[in-house]
Amino acid sequence: MATYKDLQSQIAHLQKEAQEAREREVGDAIAQIRSLMSEFGIKAEDLDGRAPIKGRKLQSKARIKFRKGDKTWSGRGRQPLWLQGEDKEKYRVG
Repeated sequence: MATYKDLQSQIAHLQKEAQEAREREVGDAIAQIRSLMSEFGIKAEDLDGRAPIKGRKLQSKARIKFRKGDKTWSGRGRQPLWLQGEDKEKYRVG
């Protein structure tokens, strides 16, 4: 049976190997990503979600239609709890 010191040494060795393997794999992944970006003409700016890509419509942010203090609702999706049971017209913004 291995001693505590031997096991600690093995753990340290395996952690070092794991770190080296991760660095290699990350490097390979980055190379693959760069290759795909080059192949499809994608720039880093295209990845932030703001730059339109041809053929894809970007969804616009809904404007606020109802406000009660600091709570707002665009009128899309489920009606918020703060507005349920209320006359929503008295909270209409515009």
